[in-house]
Amino acid sequence: MKSIFNLLLIFCFFASTLLSYSQKDSAKFISEIDILKKDLDSCRVFLSGESHQYVKTNSKIKLELLSFLHDQYDFKNLIIELGYSRGYMIDQYINNDTSYFELLASNTDKQYLDFYRKLRQLNLTYPENKKIRVYGIDVERFPEDGFILMKKILDSNLVVPDTLSFVIENINAFSKYFMSRRSMDTYDIEDDEDNYKYNNTTFYNSKTIDTLIREYSQYRTVFQNYLKQDFELFDKVIQTVVEFRKYEKYSSMPHQYVYRETYMFNQLKSLMAQNPTEKFYGQFGRCHVSQTELNSECNWWAFNALAKRIQNKLPDSKIISIGIFYENSSNYNYFGQKETNEELEKYYSLSSIEDSRLMKIGAKDTFLRKHYQYLIVVKNPNLSKWSSSDNEKKYLDIGFGQSYYQFNNLNQTIAGNSFSNNVFQYHIGFNNYKDRARFGYSISGLFRNEINGTEAKYRMGGSSISGFLGYEFVHKQRFSLSLSGLLAYKRLNLLVEKNPGFSSPNINGFTNLDVVKFFNPAIIIGTELDVRHDLGRHFCVFVKGNYNWDFSRKKWYQSVGNGSRYLKQSPTTTLGTYGWMFGFGLKL
Repeated sequence: MKSIFNLLLIFCFFASTLLSYSQKDSAKFISEIDILKKDLDSCRVFLSGESHQYVKTNSKIKLELLSFLHDQYDFKNLIIELGYSRGYMIDQYINNDTSYFELLASNTDKQYLDFYRKLRQLNLTYPENKKIRVYGIDVERFPEDGFILMKKILDSNLVVPDTLSFVIENINAFSKYFMSRRSMDTYDIEDDEDNYKYNNTTFYNSKTIDTLIREYSQYRTVFQNYLKQDFELFDKVIQTVVEFRKYEKYSSMPHQYVYRETYMFNQLKSLMAQNPTEKFYGQFGRCHVSQTELNSECNWWAFNALAKRIQNKLPDSKIISIGIFYENSSNYNYFGQKETNEELEKYYSLSSIEDSRLMKIGAKDTFLRKHYQYLIVVKNPNLSKWSSSDNEKKYLDIGFGQSYYQFNNLNQTIAGNSFSNNVFQYHIGFNNYKDRARFGYSISGLFRNEINGTEAKYRMGGSSISGFLGYEFVHKQRFSLSLSGLLAYKRLNLLVEKNPGFSSPNINGFTNLDVVKFFNPAIIIGTELDVRHDLGRHFCVFVKGNYNWDFSRKKWYQSVGNGSRYLKQSPTTTLGTYGWMFGFGLKL
């Protein structure tokens, strides 16, 4: 038994080592970052441009750039490509109001939540006068943020006047509806006659929002008297929802793109005017930070992005743009021009480092230089996309399956009776997925199998405990496929009880016993294929297949008093070979 636990301890050690390695972030993800210094002295707006698909990689870059700019050049303001409400909640959270984390978690992907945690940890290291502030300058494209924030504001005002009770109850209900994630990205759209189209959800989202906006407008003065010091924030959030509806009504029109970019520029311009000595950093989609007029890029035409508008309309505010590109990525071709892509390939070949490298664009590379001053080339981007899966997932599995054991020799010993080689079992397990590593443990039990022979009854049972460590080869939004190695301890229990009127059973020379207890322990090394499909936010279904090798003696022991006796002549019984299982997983 001691050797068994030693093996399990060794396995757990290697599992924990892999986990700790996967959680490490390199101390300096971006090499050559110091070359920025020659351009930063007079810079007031610094923008990096990403492809949104690489959340983990982008978060590393954003955090490292922000830390560098903050510590070296006093950039304390982070602007984000999200609306006012999300920016406000993030700002409150990283400045130590942790009650906002639950609100953010209700409608935010876990990989973004991980970035918010790290941003907060960074901010806690700064003194009060150096704290980072976050501002959402984008059009409110996700109105659930606004309603979630509205509910928090309203919850702090407990006594609701009768005049507002109907409106406030509806706001609270709609907010909880959004927080349940029942209606993400399913907004109904009006036709040309302002009739709302059915979207197969519980509520008409747009119709509800428009109704609540009208009701708020009617009772705005009453809200002002009721909310007092919270009114300014509440009113601002309502206005961002109004902007969302205006933005939505421009859908599939050039108006929508122009409106959004103009809105972001005006929000940033206002922030800069309110804080005339402050500097601002943001990481947006790559096309938003281009400093030239875009034609066909990002499917925009004769279009001035945010960076270009700053360059044109705020000439006294120096702006620097960085484009982030990902080697061996099919989406790096944001730009349709052959010449631009040829210039990009040259920078890929220049970068020989392991992670990512910041490079200044050469004066002769005019197709790139018109967009940015610098490039970051990512050599090994994390391929888990924001839309494909969470960075970390945990499941509690409950399943049912079958294993194949070799009982042929045992069945010959108990002649005239036989156990099926196919053994049914139940399963409880814990699975953790982190950075595409899969690890965890499981406990299984055998359903008792009983044979009523002429001379005796035979009852078979058993259990196993296993640990596994593997890799998630397929990593989709709702689907994953993993291959793991496993180490397990299995034990079969056999109870032989004589029937009345018969002599004690003679099994391998042990006689004159009314009840004989045997057990067969085994050390198993195997491999497991795990396929699972998420059914929603909380549940998944899975199917597992495994093939195992039994490295034990394959012989039986007899329980004797408080000890046991090894039965050298007992029938060989193999607990290896193969098995399968299916069941449900609860996402933790």
